[in-house]
Amino acid sequence: EKAGILIGEQNVEIYNSGSNHYLGLLYIDTSGKLRGKIWNGFKNPVLTSTPKVNDNKWHHAVIVGDVNNLTLYLDDKLVGSQAGEIDNLDMMENQIGIGFFEGWVAVNDGWNQFKGDIDDIRIYKRALTTKDVSDMFKESNPVSISQIGKEQIDVYPNPSEGLVKIDIPQNIVKNASIKVVNANGQILKENKLDAISTELDLTRYAKGIYFIMVLSGNNIMMTNKIIVK
Repeated sequence: EKAGILIGEQNVEIYNSGSNHYLGLLYIDTSGKLRGKIWNGFKNPVLTSTPKVNDNKWHHAVIVGDVNNLTLYLDDKLVGSQAGEIDNLDMMENQIGIGFFEGWVAVNDGWNQFKGDIDDIRIYKRALTTKDVSDMFKESNPVSISQIGKEQIDVYPNPSEGLVKIDIPQNIVKNASIKVVNANGQILKENKLDAISTELDLTRYAKGIYFIMVLSGNNIMMTNKIIVK
């Protein structure tokens, strides 16, 4: 099971109590289906995919809001649309890979971390068209996790006190590099990897969630979520 919130927002910082406004913009429910919601005045219904996405394959998910409507796409197919004026209330805290729920259908209460890989996150200041979504899907060309050799790359320990080790196979060392991205999508560090085992120092950064991307040339081999405690 890989249930959890892909993109969350709420009116308190993560792991703080007292949130009375919270939402998972994109999340995977306990049955493995993708759900999407931008607050538009009511809790239910939530747009929900028919196919499950906890199948160990990459999927392309897009949620679009245009003032009075929200639309959810999965793998270049329309999941559904919903009318209602969009209002983010006071939910000024938002992040990738974690969020808060209480009393929603098919999701666990409390802070929900997504236990999987997230890649190629994009945020636009305009509502995307169906053609925009289709073009992005063709560009991303999702592949299964097994095809990218994830099992050959180790990032540990997780959670970490700030020192993270990365082990990669010898055959990709020559062209390997890493990017460290925070929960807001900001690239904090970019390094070349010149050995099969490297220690990454994240102690200078605040406690929280970070994403480590391992690349071979221009190809992303793996994106791993790390919690610095």
